[in-house]
Amino acid sequence: MPTLLSDVPSQLQKWTVGPPRQKNGQMSICSATGPDGAWPTLQLLPRERLGDIVVPFEPSVFRGTGAEPRKNILFTIPEDVVRNLQAIEEWAQKNVPSLSAPWHSCLKEPGNYGAGLKAKINVEGRHICLIFDAKGAPTEWPESWHRLPVIPIIEVKGVYSQKTGSGLILDVIQLMVGEELEPKSCEWF
Repeated sequence: MPTLLSDVPSQLQKWTVGPPRQKNGQMSICSATGPDGAWPTLQLLPRERLGDIVVPFEPSVFRGTGAEPRKNILFTIPEDVVRNLQAIEEWAQKNVPSLSAPWHSCLKEPGNYGAGLKAKINVEGRHICLIFDAKGAPTEWPESWHRLPVIPIIEVKGVYSQKTGSGLILDVIQLMVGEELEPKSCEWF
């Protein structure tokens, strides 16, 4: 059962990180666990706020072919989500002693699409992200991701550290999707 992100800052003292494990000789990973001993699973917003988080464009891989089973995804997020995710990043930096500098934040500074959250999403395979409609019923993958309102559920898998830096490992495991938002119109014409 996911925890609502707004409840997480008061629960962070119950989270733990494991010792670093080497992966491919290039990276070490410290696994995160919540109070139940599993990866912390977070619902970013309650259902009533469907529309406050938007996917600005299609999940992708930089210099990828498009056929990758695991892709990067960006969400445009409101300020309260930013603050709660900052608390998780501060917790991670405080509790993992052997981090490489610099810290690579999962948060993107406000720009053309507002503040953003970067995560990974499995688009095929054994751990494919489950997609639900606004009523909570399973549905097909979106044909278009552009300006798609969503409520993501993410797992905080842990913290990675490599020569070039460190950061959180966030996987989107479920998405509630709404209807694509209409483009904003200019009132001057």
